Amino acid sequence: MNRRFVISFFIFVLLIINNLYAAPKNYVDEEKGYNLLTEIDFISEKMSEKDKNEYSQQLYDWCNEVGNNARILKKLPKDIEWGLQKGLSEFSIKSGETYVARITRIEQKNSKFFSFVMVLVTIVNSNSKKNIAYKIDKIIETNAELDLPNNNDTVEEKEDIYSSASLGYKGYAKANFYGIDLDEGQKTYLINALEDFSSQEKYKSQIIKKLSKEQDWLLNLALNKYTLKKNETYWVDIIVFPKSYPAEFKVLSMLLTITDFQSNGEFSYDFIAYESTQIENE
Repeated sequence: MNRRFVISFFIFVLLIINNLYAAPKNYVDEEKGYNLLTEIDFISEKMSEKDKNEYSQQLYDWCNEVGNNARILKKLPKDIEWGLQKGLSEFSIKSGETYVARITRIEQKNSKFFSFVMVLVTIVNSNSKKNIAYKIDKIIETNAELDLPNNNDTVEEKEDIYSSASLGYKGYAKANFYGIDLDEGQKTYLINALEDFSSQEKYKSQIIKKLSKEQDWLLNLALNKYTLKKNETYWVDIIVFPKSYPAEFKVLSMLLTITDFQSNGEFSYDFIAYESTQIENE
């Protein structure tokens, strides 16, 4: 098991889903008719072309999951480029840094459909905030549909995202199996990886000893994808989607070991968990 893979995977989860729920900046130019929501996150400094290509593919896959008809653009539309420049101007950027932006057009009429553009860019020259030079690494445009509530009790699932209109629950949950009857050395290794992840820069973490009802609901749905056995260990990542915005971005990461499993499907477990909350930029 590669420790770098474990940590980098969960950093990726944070970055991508944070882009879904980070508080966006609204930029308006009435004369040009621009009205955009722009979200930008710093990804890395001196990111290799190989890592950019892998990250771009993950972005594309994610766009297809949350929307439909994701397509690669060769050139930024004028309004999207304007929104990108406005967003970047608020960062203390440096040459060689790579950022990901999610830019959404705000329509002037009510609609349950919307589109957004994901842009991966690398800063080339940062001498002037008015004329930032950057290299476009990837542009992806996606159409999506707002998730409107319905009046049934069914649980909807789409690629590890679950929702229930009757309960008012919605969130992301993914369980990864890491072995059975792990020895103390293996458990310590995973616990250290969990602690490393939860203490990432720009995030504050705390130990969680009891799950909320919504977290427990998401956990059970994630584990239901497996035929559970006693003494199996899983790494589970849970994100409860906020009920209103803006809101803090939080992710719960836990190591879980099944302590008992009954033929009727009931099970018990021991766990260690950390909840990481993003620290807002000053």
